[in-house]
Amino acid sequence: MKNTISDLVSFLGGTSGISLFLFYASQFNNSEKDYNRAFSILEETVALYSQTAVAPPSLAKMGWMLNHLD
Repeated sequence: MKNTISDLVSFLGGTSGISLFLFYASQFNNSEKDYNRAFSILEETVALYSQTAVAPPSLAKMGWMLNHLD
């Protein structure tokens, strides 16, 4: 069975999970590129959430991630 990008995103916890991974990678590798990519993904996700009238269940994941990174 071939995995798709959407399968990978779902496995990693959605965009919040990918962003969290990149934030940790940026600290481990001292990489500004990883940090900027993580922040960009986070901004894109917030922009998508702001366009919905009902908060999606994945909003809780993002809230946990932001609290965790603080």
